Amino acid sequence: MKIRVPAYFTFIVKVFGFNIFLFLLCRLVLYNISVRKWPLSDGTQTLEVFRAFLIGIQFDTVVLSYILFIPFITLGIIDLFHLKHKSIFTTVKIFLLFSLSLTLFILFANIPYFLHYFSPLSSSAFLWIDNPGYSLQMVLQEKTFLIYIIPLALFITIEVLFISKQFKKVRTPDNTAENLNSNKKIYNSAFILFGCLILFAGIRGRISGKAPIQVGSAFFSDNALLNNMGINPVFTLIHSSILDLNPVNAKINLMPSEEALKLAGNFLTSTKDENNSAFPLARTIIPTGEMDKMNVVIVIMEAMSKFKMGKWGGPQNLTPGLNQLKNNSYYFDKTYTAGIHTFNGIYSTLFSYPALYKQHPMKLLMQVPHDGLANILRKEGYQTTFFTTHDPDFDNVRGFLMANGFDRVYSEMDYPSEWIQSTNGVPDHKLFEFAVPQLDKMASKEKPFLAAFMTTSDHGPYIIPDGISFSPKSVELTDQIVEYADWSISQFMEACRTKPWFSNTMFVFIADHGLSLGHTYDMPLAFHESPLIYYAPEKLKEAKTFHSPAGQIDVAPTLLGLLNIPYVNNTLGIDLLKEERPFIYFCADDRIGCIDDKHFLILRKNGMETLYEYANLETKNLISEFPEKVDSMKIYCFSMMQSYQWMIDNQKLKLSVNKIESSLQK
Repeated sequence: MKIRVPAYFTFIVKVFGFNIFLFLLCRLVLYNISVRKWPLSDGTQTLEVFRAFLIGIQFDTVVLSYILFIPFITLGIIDLFHLKHKSIFTTVKIFLLFSLSLTLFILFANIPYFLHYFSPLSSSAFLWIDNPGYSLQMVLQEKTFLIYIIPLALFITIEVLFISKQFKKVRTPDNTAENLNSNKKIYNSAFILFGCLILFAGIRGRISGKAPIQVGSAFFSDNALLNNMGINPVFTLIHSSILDLNPVNAKINLMPSEEALKLAGNFLTSTKDENNSAFPLARTIIPTGEMDKMNVVIVIMEAMSKFKMGKWGGPQNLTPGLNQLKNNSYYFDKTYTAGIHTFNGIYSTLFSYPALYKQHPMKLLMQVPHDGLANILRKEGYQTTFFTTHDPDFDNVRGFLMANGFDRVYSEMDYPSEWIQSTNGVPDHKLFEFAVPQLDKMASKEKPFLAAFMTTSDHGPYIIPDGISFSPKSVELTDQIVEYADWSISQFMEACRTKPWFSNTMFVFIADHGLSLGHTYDMPLAFHESPLIYYAPEKLKEAKTFHSPAGQIDVAPTLLGLLNIPYVNNTLGIDLLKEERPFIYFCADDRIGCIDDKHFLILRKNGMETLYEYANLETKNLISEFPEKVDSMKIYCFSMMQSYQWMIDNQKLKLSVNKIESSLQK
C-alpha cells in the first residue's frame, strides 16, 4: 500500500516550520537592536550567538507545540472518522489564527519591553492592568513603540494568508469503502500517535532529563544578553502568570519566619524596644541634642541612574546640576533602589521597607496601616504634601499616601490644563514652578513641612518643552531628556535659594529606580544604582562622601537622624550616619540582588545563582569559589525580606500611639 501522509499532518508541519521562521525573524530583530545598545564583548564567539539562537528554537518549539496540539488532535480525529462538520474546521482555523496572531503580538511587544527592562516579557507587564487608559496613552505617545506596529501588522497579515491558503489543502474526507477500511484507520491512528509523541516532546522542550525546559535552561554563557536571546517571551509570560496564580507565590518563602526575625534583629543593631515586644524589629531612637525641625524636601527622580551621571561608562556631563549638588552635600555613593518600578521607589523611600519581587505594596497593602516618614513628622507638627506630575491614582499613589500620613497630593488636576503635554502630565520644570508657591504657603504657617516630589519627564514619551531657556548639548533625545531633567532641578533649586525658608530646609535627592543601560549582568546595576544626596548648606557645612552600602529604605532613618527627631524605628532601614550594613539587597521582579563593596550576588526565582566581582564588570561566575560569602549574603537579604513578609502578614507595620509614647518616654 502506498504511504500517504495525511493532509492534516502535512498542514501542521508546514504551520510549525513557517512560524519557526517568523519567530526567528522576530528574534533577529530583537538581537540586532539589542546588540547595538549593548555591544558584545570582543571575546564573544560566533558559536555562542549561534547557540543562543538554537536555544531560542527550543523555546519556540515549546510554544508552537502547545498551540498546535489541540488542532492536530482535532484534525486527526476528523480524518480518522471522516467527519464532515465544517464548523469544526472553522473553529480550528479561527483558533490557529487567533493564537498565532496573539503570539506574534507578544513577540513584538517584547522588543520595547526587553529594551527597557533587559528581561523578557512576564506577568510584571500586568502590574498596571487596572490603569489601562493611562498605560495605553503612554504607549501610543511613545513614538519608539509605534515603529513596531507596521512590521507586526505585516507579520500578522502574512500569517493569516499562509494559514488560509494551507488550510484549503486539508482534504475534506470522503466516506468511500477504501477510506473506511480498518487497515486505513490503523494507519491513520499511527500518524496521530506519532504526531502526539512529537508534540509532547516539543512541549517538554527536551528529550533527555527528568524535568521539562525551564527559563534557566537558556543560561549557558557569561554574557547576559545571549542568555536572554534564547528565551521566548510567550513562554515567560505564561509561565510567570501561572506561578502568580499559586497563592504560595504571592508571598515570599525564603526561610522560616521565626529564624528570619531572629537573624534580622541581630543585624539591626539599634537598641531593641522592650515596650513593643509584639514588634520584634522595633528600635527606640532617642538622639542626643535638641530636635532640629527643618523643612524637608524629597525629590524622587524618575530613572536617574548613576549611569546617567557617568558611572559604568555612562555619558558624561548630562547632569551638571546634580553633580554640583553632590559635591556640596552628604553624598552616599553606593546607594541602590529597592526595585525597578516607580511604586517601589516611592514606597521604599517614604516607608523604609524593601521590595518583595513584584509585589505592589501601594495596592496590596492599602488596608494595612503604616507609620512611615510622613506620620512620624506629623507627630512633630509637620505639614505633609506630595507632588506628582500626572494621574494621582496611577499606582494608587494618592490613596495610599493620604491613608498613611500625607495631608495633600497635588497632581495634574491641580495644574493649568495648558501645561499638560502627555499622559505623564506636566513637565518637570512646571511641576517645580507650581510647587514653589505652595511651599511658600506652607512656610507662612510657621510650621515645618515635608514636601515629596515624583518627577516624570525622564520617562517615555520623552517631551522637551518649547519656549524655555533650556538648550540641550546632546544629540540623542534620551540624553537630552536627562539634561532637561537636571536643568529642571537646577531651576527649582535656584528658585528655592531666593526664599527665606531655604536656609532651614533639608533637600534629599534620590532616584525611584535606574534604567537598563550600559550593563553586563541580567540584573543591571544601572537599573538600581542611584545618587543619594542630602543638601542643607546651612546645616551640613562640610561636604562628605560615604562609601558604605545604602538603600532607599535608609533614606528616612538617616534623615530623621540628621534632624535629631526621636521615634521608634519599626522598619528595615538604618541611620547611615550611625550604623553600617554589610550588604544592601534589592529586587527586580523575579530576581534578588545583594551587593557589598566587592561582590554582586544575583538570586533568580528559577534557582540559578551567580556571584560576580563587579568593580570591572567581570562576568566569571564565582558562586563555587566563595561559598561562605554567598551564604552570608543570602542569610542577610533572606532574613530581612522574610521578616518584612512576616510584618505584612501580621499587620505589624504601624505601632500604636501609646506604645510609641511609652517607648520615647522611657
